[in-house]
Amino acid sequence: MSRNSSYIKTIVGSNIKRIRELRGFTQDDLSEVINMNTSALSDIERGLTYPKPENLDKIAQALKVPYELLYVNALFLIVFISSLVNTTIS
Repeated sequence: MSRNSSYIKTIVGSNIKRIRELRGFTQDDLSEVINMNTSALSDIERGLTYPKPENLDKIAQALKVPYELLYVNALFLIVFISSLVNTTIS
C-alpha cells in the first residue's frame, strides 16, 4: 500500500469520526442508518480500511455533508465543522 493511500484512509476515517460525533451519532447509530457492521465502520474511522464508494456516499448522506468533504484536511474541516454545531440530524 502506498503512503498516499494510507494517508487518505486516515483523513477520510478521522473526518467521518469527527463529523459523526459532532452530529451526535454513536458508531452503532451510524452503522444502523447506513446498514453497515459497526466493526467495519470502526475500521474505516481508524484508517484501517477504505469504504466502498457506495458506502462512502451513504455515510456522507447520513451525516448530511458532501462526500468530498470527507477527503479534506483537518484545517478546512475545522472551519466547516464549526458551521455544523447548531444543526441537527433527523
